[in-house]
Amino acid sequence: VEADAAAQEFADDERRPSLREYLGRERDGAKLAVASLFHPHEIYHAGRAPPLHILKLSEATGKVTVFATLDHGGMPMSKSLDLTVLAETLGPRFAEGVAERDAGDTFVAAHYDMLREHKIFSALVPTDLGGGGARHSAMCGFLRRLAHFCPSTALALSMHQHLVAAAVYNHKNGKPGRALLQRVAENELVLVSTGANDWMESNGTVARADGGYRIAARKPFGSGSPKGGVLVTSAPFEDPKDGWQVLHFAVPFAAPGISLADDWHTLGMRATGSRTVVLDNVFVPDDAIALRRPRGRFHPAWNVILTVALPLIMSGYAGVAEAAKLVRPRPAAICRKRWATCPL
Repeated sequence: VEADAAAQEFADDERRPSLREYLGRERDGAKLAVASLFHPHEIYHAGRAPPLHILKLSEATGKVTVFATLDHGGMPMSKSLDLTVLAETLGPRFAEGVAERDAGDTFVAAHYDMLREHKIFSALVPTDLGGGGARHSAMCGFLRRLAHFCPSTALALSMHQHLVAAAVYNHKNGKPGRALLQRVAENELVLVSTGANDWMESNGTVARADGGYRIAARKPFGSGSPKGGVLVTSAPFEDPKDGWQVLHFAVPFAAPGISLADDWHTLGMRATGSRTVVLDNVFVPDDAIALRRPRGRFHPAWNVILTVALPLIMSGYAGVAEAAKLVRPRPAAICRKRWATCPL
């Protein structure tokens, strides 16, 4: 039945008039508007409407030519970044060479370049600050789907996105966050977090300096750090008056004294680039301190961070689990022989 239906649909299509006949049969000067596809990522980027090309049929030659091009000059669009489309567009490309990257300890650097090109790092930033205006739930869906193709890319990206999501919440609720969001939107800045390992105690040593602090620390699990632009981290400081505090701050990866250790060789996750970030006497100015809190005690800031972070992070893992379910099990003997690349 399906074959017959397909054959009938094809036959019906064959009987339809050609484009030239359709546009010219009534001589009504019909024109066709077509969006430009030369830069497909611009179509999905909120705040920028793609140009429209008006096509015209020539009666003399029968050819279709561009009659006019309408440039909206950056006129705002109501549509936000279409993460569903981008997941299906980028995903298959990210899937190429997954096992080889894991076996070779190769970070997904090329994927980060493509994500930057498609404005994914600023996707959650509000449109009035230059971002894509994507919803939190849409980013969760994007990460979940992306994990079907390349788990390492999805997991590393989720660490950046949860920092952006926290800044969005703070900005919308009258707290600091606007400046960071603008920097992300302007430069597709990659943020790297060490909060999961730091938790309430944090680690490292802090010494007071003129106009700021000097920090020495080793911060493990800096996912995405090979492409990192700004490190969002913390360190404990014994204040002479208030006792032990934890200072939260952001510092550029280009700052003197920051380096990466070659210590991330975790089976199945080697491509996330979750290397230890080393801070060797790094200067952090006073105005870079975003939060001071008592060390070892729960702070209300965690209510925001955990609420926005965990859905994003776990969406990546949910996608990994869904993809694993679809993988046909291999014989145990083959898995033992090829343990380094055997799917889950």
